[in-house]
Amino acid sequence: TISAKDSHGNKVGSAYSFTKKTASLFKSFTLYSGQTYVASSNIRLNVDPEMEQPDECRFVYGPSYTKSCDLKYSDEVQSIKLTGFWPSTTVTLKYQELKGGRVTYSKEYYIMTEGMGLSAEFGKITPTSYTMTGSRNKTSHDAEVVDEGWTLDRETITRHGSTLHVTGCEPESYIYAGYAVMVKNGSETKLYYYSPSKSKQLPALTLETVTEAKATSNTVALICATTNIDDEEANTGFEWRRYDAPDLVPSSKANCPVVDGVMTGALRNLSSSTYYKFRPFYKAESGKTWYGEWSAFGTADAYVYFDPTVRTYAAVCHDENSATVSGFIIAGSDDIKEQGFEYWKRDDAYATTKHATATTDDNTHQTVVATGQRMSAVLQNLEPNTTYIVRAYVTTEHGTTYGEEQIFSTPYSTAIGEVELDEAYSDHLAAKVTKVGDNELHLAICGTARPVAIRLTAVSGIQMAATTLGSSLESTRHACLHTNRLQPGMYLLHVTDGQDAQTIRIAIK
Repeated sequence: TISAKDSHGNKVGSAYSFTKKTASLFKSFTLYSGQTYVASSNIRLNVDPEMEQPDECRFVYGPSYTKSCDLKYSDEVQSIKLTGFWPSTTVTLKYQELKGGRVTYSKEYYIMTEGMGLSAEFGKITPTSYTMTGSRNKTSHDAEVVDEGWTLDRETITRHGSTLHVTGCEPESYIYAGYAVMVKNGSETKLYYYSPSKSKQLPALTLETVTEAKATSNTVALICATTNIDDEEANTGFEWRRYDAPDLVPSSKANCPVVDGVMTGALRNLSSSTYYKFRPFYKAESGKTWYGEWSAFGTADAYVYFDPTVRTYAAVCHDENSATVSGFIIAGSDDIKEQGFEYWKRDDAYATTKHATATTDDNTHQTVVATGQRMSAVLQNLEPNTTYIVRAYVTTEHGTTYGEEQIFSTPYSTAIGEVELDEAYSDHLAAKVTKVGDNELHLAICGTARPVAIRLTAVSGIQMAATTLGSSLESTRHACLHTNRLQPGMYLLHVTDGQDAQTIRIAIK
């Protein structure tokens, strides 16, 4: 307000001056976050004709606000999409208005981008091993995942697949593993992982020596210990020495398997009528060793026969023509001449009547030789959709001892193999693998205009990768699956458009 006064101090007049506001007010709007972007489809600025209009308005973001997204200074509905962010990150956006190169109005917005949808949970836990399962929600994501699997150090991914199984752990140690993805953004990569919020500690180890030897002969002894170690743990065994041996004489050690909570070992080449002491041990992958208490036994003065111990585990089918069988053996009083697996096709009589233990008189029985206390073998050239019986065996000079009989069935033959494609459009879905790389699998698809779903699975059914193609009238379409370094083995590629389906068997060497 401007006013004037006369010589007597009386006000004689006044005038008013107005200036336009330079700050623009606009309606609030919602910014939606994805994994690497922030977007809005409903931005509407309140434009007041009485207000001085800026030269430009924009959003700035990124390192030192070096990235920008321009807006129209208009009351029309506008859409924006700001990209290049990391998942699970707080993003700061600045709305700015500029006049003459100067910022005349600024307002900040804070928004959290979405996470990677990782999950993990514990399975079986023993004093020396643990199992975890993990997954990633892939329904809506745009982050570039270059590796996926498990991290044990929260820095690198060293295991792949949805199931993690770790053995050789130190008892009473804590589990720090997590399901993880390596995300690439520009030239940088960053590890994201998820571990269950409640950490787990492995149980304490028990190694209780059975005070008496299970069986003894003049040069052989069968010794035992009870333990809560799982059967599959490999670094278990016994240490033994002559009872009267000086401390400077080193003990002998031998790895021995654990079966149903009992560690059993056969000590051979002992001296007759001699006392020995022994104790069980477990050695972790770190090199640290745990021991049970010492116990003792004396060998006989003459030969005594006792049977070997033989066990057959359940078979695992890889496909319609092969299966892996496994078992273990512990030698008895005699030396082993041969060991392995015997298998044969099951007939209807076996399934419907009480059967006696099979013999090898039937020429349909086949054998495969294996070695080691823990032995395994791959049975080849099996018939599809057929039931087989398998059992482990050990042959000594006293005859053959068998383990339990295990029954398994091969699946139907579903593999179709690679399909030759021509460029002509056909009425049925056809797919062909064109390239298998270290981290990618490429395929060509024709014969359908419908959307196509593609999945790569292990023969066990675990999904390794997946993608989709939208509808298209192109005669041949191409797809790429990111496979994250597949381990050698057999895989199945499933392709379907909702009407036709095809399965291609792929061997990774």
